[in-house]
Formats: sequence, C-alpha cells, structure tokens
Amino acid sequence: MRLRLVAELTIIEDKLEAMVKAGWCRTYVNAQANRLRRIFKWAVENELVPADTWHALQAVAGLR
Repeated sequence: MRLRLVAELTIIEDKLEAMVKAGWCRTYVNAQANRLRRIFKWAVENELVPADTWHALQAVAGLR
C-alpha cells in the first residue's frame, strides 16, 4: 500500500512540474493542485483509494 501512495504522489508532483514548465502562473498551478486534491478527496470518500493518500496530499505545499 505504501508503494501505491508514493506512486500517486509522484504522479501529482509530475503534473505540477509539467504545469510550471508549460509556463503557467503560480496561482493557476496552485488552483490545479487544489483541484487534484479535491479529486483524491472524492476518491477517498468513494473508497477508490486509501485514506492515507488524501492525507499525504494535504501535506504537499503549493508554489510560493
């Protein structure tokens, strides 16, 4: 289960990095990160992913 969590977080980090490389502004990248967090929260509520995934995503800081 831990490996799955790491893989999911890596996917999120890769998405954020791609957004930055595409030249998106910080506020837009942060908005998209929040959107991804909401998607994972929904997935946890519907028991599609383990709850620790969403909790780990809460610890990921936005761009500053």
